[in-house]
Amino acid sequence: MNRNNRRIIAFLLVLLLLAGTVAPAMAAESNEVHIQTAQDLVALSRNCSLDGWSVGKTVYLDADIDLSGSEFEPIPIFGGTFDGQGHTITGFSLTGSGNERGFFRYVQEGAVIQDLTVEGTVAPTDLKDSIGGLVGVNSGKLLHCAFQGNIRAGTNAGGVAGYNKASGQLINCSYSGTLLGEHYVGGIVGRNEGSIIRCQNAGDVNITEVTTTVAIHEVNLSTIRSTENAPACTDIGGIAGASSGILQSCTNNGDVGYEHVGHNVGGGGIAGRQTGWLDSCVNTGTVKGRKDVGGICGQMEPRLTLLFDADDLDDLWNELDTLQLLMDQAISHAQGASDNISAKMTGITDSADQVKDAASDLSDAMAGWADENIETVNDVSARISWTMDRMEPILDTLDAALERLQESTGLMVDALDEMDTLGDLCQDALDDLRLALE
Repeated sequence: MNRNNRRIIAFLLVLLLLAGTVAPAMAAESNEVHIQTAQDLVALSRNCSLDGWSVGKTVYLDADIDLSGSEFEPIPIFGGTFDGQGHTITGFSLTGSGNERGFFRYVQEGAVIQDLTVEGTVAPTDLKDSIGGLVGVNSGKLLHCAFQGNIRAGTNAGGVAGYNKASGQLINCSYSGTLLGEHYVGGIVGRNEGSIIRCQNAGDVNITEVTTTVAIHEVNLSTIRSTENAPACTDIGGIAGASSGILQSCTNNGDVGYEHVGHNVGGGGIAGRQTGWLDSCVNTGTVKGRKDVGGICGQMEPRLTLLFDADDLDDLWNELDTLQLLMDQAISHAQGASDNISAKMTGITDSADQVKDAASDLSDAMAGWADENIETVNDVSARISWTMDRMEPILDTLDAALERLQESTGLMVDALDEMDTLGDLCQDALDDLRLALE
């Protein structure tokens, strides 16, 4: 083998080695991750232990996956997009001790979880606050997601998310199963500071007695006064245990609360305690408790205040003055149009009278002339008769047009009268509004 051939072979080997190293590097830089097996989910969870690893990435669940017997641990923190593509993950089991946990522990602001269903059991021990079937603490957006299974937790216990922060959104999400918690317990979210929209709960929430123990050294004045530190159960709701955010168009079909148990709030079909915005929500489930129990809210504390400063009032008065001016102009224009129509009708009537007078004079003149020129008159009369026969339809049409014009004028006059009445009503409304504002 000569030297040139050896050089060519060496060059080809270098290219192969470079291809082998570049391909994995390119794959690692891809912003798409496809999940097809339980092992893929295990690897995803490990990668997401780094805060920024998932940011900008889209994870696709390409198949239904059973986690039974796998080493899967809850995904620590997620900041990208997780597209379940309508698939279901079964066999999820969360046990042991630890707060802020669910299938995802933390969902960051800007992250999206969509079209995902998870089935399993959530039953942590010891530390068990901010626990949800799908998310422990949510600051992102959950769309068309569902959790199915039994959950037992402590404070901030939710069927979908334990704690939904101010930037968090849950839209068209659902829960079914049995949920037991101690404080701030909701079929969708335990504690809500964000938005819950068109979500539905079919699970039962705290329908059996829940007891907790407090060590004697932990009892103090704040413990006695705080409902959060009460033994059990406080702020229990079909959708949210406690909400200072938005609850919009949600439905609860599950039973809420245990009879004779529950203090401030024993239970609410939608929210145990509501201090935010609640609109168009429906409850069909049975609600039980000892105190502050309601079909929609156990306890509601609206805090909406309307404040008007001097500038706002000045702007309002200016707008009212503008409205008054526009109304005056409209009435003036309408009156002017009525006067023009009346003038035109008078002119048409005068012209018709002049035509009749001229016709009468012509008839008299022709009668005198006819006595002197009978033959000519007969010929002219025949021609006039022939002409009149053809003029008759035209005259009938003119008469009909005049009648219609008169009818239209009457209708317009009536409309103007009604507009005057409307103007009076608007003026009265403006006067009432001014009095109310004063």
